[in-house]
Amino acid sequence: MLGGICALVGAVLIGPRIGRFEEKTGRAFDIRGHSVPLAALGGFILLFGFLAFNAGFHGHISQPGDGAIVSRSIMNSLLGACGGGLGTLVLARLGLCFTTAGGAWSFLLTLNGTLAGLVGVCGGSDVFYPWAALLTGTISGFIFLCLHDLLLKLRVDDPLDAFPVHFGGGLWGLVAVALLGRDGIILSSASPESLQVLGWNMVGAVAIAAWSGSLCILLFGALKFAGLLRVSAEMEIHGLDILKHQEPAYPSSAWEELIDHCPVEGFKVVPRHERVSFSNSLPGNLLASDALNGSTTGGRLYAGPLRKQSLRSEKFRNSLEHSDSPSGSMDHLAMEKGRDAYVCVHL
Repeated sequence: MLGGICALVGAVLIGPRIGRFEEKTGRAFDIRGHSVPLAALGGFILLFGFLAFNAGFHGHISQPGDGAIVSRSIMNSLLGACGGGLGTLVLARLGLCFTTAGGAWSFLLTLNGTLAGLVGVCGGSDVFYPWAALLTGTISGFIFLCLHDLLLKLRVDDPLDAFPVHFGGGLWGLVAVALLGRDGIILSSASPESLQVLGWNMVGAVAIAAWSGSLCILLFGALKFAGLLRVSAEMEIHGLDILKHQEPAYPSSAWEELIDHCPVEGFKVVPRHERVSFSNSLPGNLLASDALNGSTTGGRLYAGPLRKQSLRSEKFRNSLEHSDSPSGSMDHLAMEKGRDAYVCVHL
């Protein structure tokens, strides 16, 4: 829960990334990460760490009965992860969430649902029966999706879904251990002891939220007041790797499939450092990179890199054919300017 509250406060005070939400309608646009396989690797590293975390909290393994407790914790952690991941996958495929209305087998949502399931069983990995751990993880995945969609509707940009995963899974875990534990409310017919556990868990949840939230408001608020919480819009668009290090972290020329022609009449693809002769509206014998950087008096250009799938897009071709100023695709122009190896210029 603590990490989720901290993430929420930070996301609210920093504000959404440029281009994340449409200003008028609030529609959310995906800002893709550079590598889904690396995200998967990070998820598996976290999964392995959770096994050690839940099994190691016991503190010792040399006394009689320790082996059973540790093995139960590991088994329940895996069951919770399976429940969270599979539950999220099925719900997303059925289109029962705002962000996957088309019904997709979303790997990234499944990955975060798995982590939410792990978080959910943390509070009772040693006291859950296997069925209870699986159920707890499945419900954690559902809660994760609900909070994920709620943040988007509220225009809160949480890039890692840290709040839905850690707060949603953590809060439900505090309730689940009191409900579904071996001595919980359901299996003990609501004994006074089990009700007391639920009450104290809720007190703990409020204390965690108040303590972590207030400290993060002070910390992030002070940084925001000092102008140190967020980089400038220019730096955010171009990338810290470009402006701070002068080295693109993920150069498109190393992995993009570039093309040597433009399908729209009147346009030509040229390397950014090649000298080309423009039409009367542009200075003659000008570097393509100069045109890209705005050293022109008119004409049209598209800032690449040029992808075959982009050029097959009717919307993309129309933007080239009907634009009267350096544009083509403003999204590509903003995100790729300064990184691409080629430009498409109107000659």
